[in-house]
Amino acid sequence: MSVKTKNKKKWGKFDIFNVVFFTLVILIMIYPFWNVFMISIVDYKTFAESGFLVLPKKLDLSAYRFIFASDEIIRSIGVSLFVTVFGTMYNLFLTISYAYALSIKKLPGRKIFLTFAIIPLFFQGGLIPLYLQVKNLGLINNVFAMILPMGINIWYLIIIKNYFMEIPESLREAARIDGANDIHILWKIILPLSKPMIATFLMFYAVERWNEWFNAMLFIKDTDKIPLQKLLRDIVFNNFGAGNMAKSYRKVTGSYVGGEAVKMATAVVTIVPIAVLFPFFQKYFVKGVMAGAVKQ
Repeated sequence: MSVKTKNKKKWGKFDIFNVVFFTLVILIMIYPFWNVFMISIVDYKTFAESGFLVLPKKLDLSAYRFIFASDEIIRSIGVSLFVTVFGTMYNLFLTISYAYALSIKKLPGRKIFLTFAIIPLFFQGGLIPLYLQVKNLGLINNVFAMILPMGINIWYLIIIKNYFMEIPESLREAARIDGANDIHILWKIILPLSKPMIATFLMFYAVERWNEWFNAMLFIKDTDKIPLQKLLRDIVFNNFGAGNMAKSYRKVTGSYVGGEAVKMATAVVTIVPIAVLFPFFQKYFVKGVMAGAVKQ
């Protein structure tokens, strides 16, 4: 009995067109990031002559030496790490706790609490009430002004709540029969079954916290308390004085560093942590988001 081998699919004109078209799209999307990286590792003369770079003719890491020799940038990296770690844990604690409470169908006043959560999606107080509230809490010029006021993303809350509601109620009832309270049920049953969802929104919150700059602009006055993204914005718009930082660097090292290279190197430093973490969480994204996106 002969075994028929399957013929390989022949590529048609449409397939070739798709490959060429989407390859060009990918290159167009990637090149700006590549160009940023190239500018950060070449000297000012090469950048001034070329503008658009594909490969560097000569490596110059002065911009990165400048960044990691600058006290301002090192402090801002530390602030961003603090805000990202503690802010993400704070966000997840509030969001998961609230979502679990809303997922309990027998909770008294459940619809009222859900309504209170949804109202901010349509009506918000604005910047002035937010500023006054932060001021009344004594958080002006305090790092926690970038953490405490921003507790829950309502869209994330709704998706997580729907995810929890899809977990069979019989599991909770069995745990209650065994004497478990809601804290034990959440910690021992719900969260282990929700790892893809938790990983997904942990990454979402971490990205939001790492990119924090707007609240720093509103509430932080001291330059030693600003996060990396705010410092990058100040460098790009020359508010912080990248030129002055470069002058002080030249006095210490005796070598020249271009302002554009400093800007691009700082941008690379802000991108790398999230870019490194993203592949480890990517496998959870589709499963985590879609699991609670549709109400059964």
